[in-house]
Amino acid sequence: MSPPRPAAYAMLACLLAFACGRADSHVGSDSAPLAENAAPAWKDGRGWRFAPAPSAIIGESEGAPEYPLGHVAGALILSDTLVVVGDRGSAQIRYFSPRGIHLRTLGRTGDGPGEFRRIDWIGARGDTVVVWDSFAARATLLKPDGTVARTVPVPAAAGDVYPSLGLLGDGG
Repeated sequence: MSPPRPAAYAMLACLLAFACGRADSHVGSDSAPLAENAAPAWKDGRGWRFAPAPSAIIGESEGAPEYPLGHVAGALILSDTLVVVGDRGSAQIRYFSPRGIHLRTLGRTGDGPGEFRRIDWIGARGDTVVVWDSFAARATLLKPDGTVARTVPVPAAAGDVYPSLGLLGDGG
C-alpha cells in the first residue's frame, strides 16, 4: 500500500476544521430564515391549477414508430404551436402539435447534418431549436420547420461533457 498523498492530508485537514467549527456557525436557522414569503404573488383563486385532463399525451409504449420514446433528453414548446422532443434513444428530434399529433421527425444515428451520436440537451432561442450532441461535440441549430440551419462544432468539448449553452449579449 502506498503512503497517502499530500492532497489527502489537505482534504483531511479541511474536513477536521469544518467538523470542529462552532455549533452556531451554520447558515440559516429558525431565527434567521434564508428567504421569506410574506404573501402569495397572486390573488386568491388566481394561482396555478392543474387542468382536469391533459391537453396532450406525447409518448407511448406501443404504437406507430413516431410515438414511442426511448430516452427523452428534453422537450420544448415553440410559440405555443409546436412541441419538440429530443429522444436520445432513437437519436431523433420529433415535432408534435399541441394536441400530441406527430408532425415530423428529424435525425438518426450518424455524423452528418441532422444526425446525432448522442442527444444530451435541447433548448430554444425564439423558434430555433438548439440540440447539443456531446459525443459529436457540436450544437445543431434547427429551423422551426425542422431543417438544419447550421451546425456549430465545439471540438474542445468532445466526450461526455455538458457545456453551459447560452447566448452572448450580442446574440452570438
